[in-house]
Amino acid sequence: MTMLISTMAASLAAAAVQAPAATCPTRPDPAAASALLDSIAERRVHDGVAWMSGPDGIWLSEARGIAVPGHDIAYVPEQRVRTASISKMLTAIMVHQLVEEGAIGYGDTLAELLPGVDLAYAEAVQLHHLLSHSSGIPNMQYSDEADAYEAELLLVEGAPTPPDMDRWIAIIGDEDLSFAPGTDQSYSNSNYMLLEQVVMTHDGGDFERSLQRRLYAPLGLEDSGKAHFISYVPGLAMGRTRTLDGWYEDLQRRRLSSGGVGSLYASGKDMLTLFNALWAGDLFRHPATLERMKPQPGKMFGMGLNRVPLMVAGTEVDAIGHDGWSPPHSAMVARLPGCGVSLFVSDSSAAHYGAARRGDGHGEIFAIAEGLVALGLGETPKTPQHLLFERFADRVTAKGYAAALAGVEEDLDTLDVEAPPRDLAQIGAELLERGKDEEARSLYAMAVPRYPDDINLNFGRAAALLDGGDTAGAVAAYDRVLELLPADHQARGTVEAARAEALAGSE
Repeated sequence: MTMLISTMAASLAAAAVQAPAATCPTRPDPAAASALLDSIAERRVHDGVAWMSGPDGIWLSEARGIAVPGHDIAYVPEQRVRTASISKMLTAIMVHQLVEEGAIGYGDTLAELLPGVDLAYAEAVQLHHLLSHSSGIPNMQYSDEADAYEAELLLVEGAPTPPDMDRWIAIIGDEDLSFAPGTDQSYSNSNYMLLEQVVMTHDGGDFERSLQRRLYAPLGLEDSGKAHFISYVPGLAMGRTRTLDGWYEDLQRRRLSSGGVGSLYASGKDMLTLFNALWAGDLFRHPATLERMKPQPGKMFGMGLNRVPLMVAGTEVDAIGHDGWSPPHSAMVARLPGCGVSLFVSDSSAAHYGAARRGDGHGEIFAIAEGLVALGLGETPKTPQHLLFERFADRVTAKGYAAALAGVEEDLDTLDVEAPPRDLAQIGAELLERGKDEEARSLYAMAVPRYPDDINLNFGRAAALLDGGDTAGAVAAYDRVLELLPADHQARGTVEAARAEALAGSE
């Protein structure tokens, strides 16, 4: 049983941007910064690094948590970490370099950039559309076809298996455009999968060699590279994911194995070296190229850089960079324009589907970045909230399900917990998946009266009641979900089908 409504990627939706604050932070007090990281690691679980630089050099380099689960190898500040979708920023830099060299142009169509590409919209989508997520090409990463192909790649034994890019492009082309190119913005991995092919087509055919020649070697980056499926990279942190059964190692599996999309890695030092060189204008021939990368006023996405919404003392701080999430890894690099201040934060652990930050799966990295900026501005960082799911899982491990269920109510009544309905719904879903139907019904019986308008809780309660033989109660719960869902919501069909199946089973 899964969650009906996903809360992930909320920060990636193109939306109106508030006017940000312009104040510049100074170097945070080292003791206060260390205390901030300790408090986040204590309340939320944090495995990762935090780096911060200013106009006069590196201000801070810290590490917390476990880099190699199962062996209790602790993180160090110089750890190599997965950078997830920050990889797109490096891809964009190389594409802009190719434009400056005259190899390609911003107005070139996909048909011109990738001769012979079999996509119905190849004549309509241009290079600048791909760079700015304004192509309208749907995000293929979470499609059934993409999941099936990734599973197929992971089953291959032996050496890393390079993905068949023709097959990926076929998967990308299975759906129509979501909107006409240039009329809207919507974050899509498909754009940067295609841009990786553009780099390979016009720069020698080897994406990793392009990275080495254009970025890594000129900047002296020795702890950066591309990770592959079923590969081991010395010094690269391995992720871990928390479920009700305990922690699971990531084993360095690579979603997509596409450097253009999200499988690059770097140390914090390397990332800030590259990022600060970008802002210094060292990577381009013309200052206007960097300006093209930045998001325009009112836009979320630029042609390689995005707005990074950092909230400090209730005010948005102007930050531009890129963030990324590739379960269980997350990372963020950000620049405070006009201040010369940069941050890089990473995390390689996840409580269920990622400790959420405003519902999108980037919890710790934003809490740390916002806290460090707050300290630099003389503000008090926000006290980290507890994670209900994490505390429940701890109690299951230590004392069993009965104690964990009793502890949930106590936590809700006594602690400041983050997004309680979301975590309660996830706990209920995992209980049902593990056959803990009675425990799930107990949880929903407590949770739904507290949050009667939460769609996922009501949907989970319906499944739990149905498993217990209470068809009437299940149908009533499904009816409640339908009341809460908008009339045109795509999930209505799922709920209506479940309701009809429940009624059919009672006849």
